[in-house]
Amino acid sequence: AAAELSEDEREALFGLLAQQVKSKPTEKLGYDAFRLLIENDVSGAAARLAQVVPSVPSVAIPAADVLSAMVEVQRTQARFDERI
Repeated sequence: AAAELSEDEREALFGLLAQQVKSKPTEKLGYDAFRLLIENDVSGAAARLAQVVPSVPSVAIPAADVLSAMVEVQRTQARFDERI
C-alpha cells in the first residue's frame, strides 16, 4: 500500500503523478490518484497536489476534481494545524 512506501518511493510516485497531471491535464487519472492518496492520509500527497495544480491551466482541469482536491487539501491542512 502507498502508506507503507518509504519517503523516496512516495516522492517518486508523486513525481510520476505530477507528470501525468501536467502532461494530460484534462484526464482525470492523475487527479483521481492524488485524491485517493490524500483520502488515505498518505504523507505529502496533499502538499504535492497543491504544488502541481497551479502549473496546469485552470480551464484544463476537470472542475469536480479541482473542487474535490481542494476540499481534501483543506481537510489535511486542518488536521495538520490541529496537531501543532
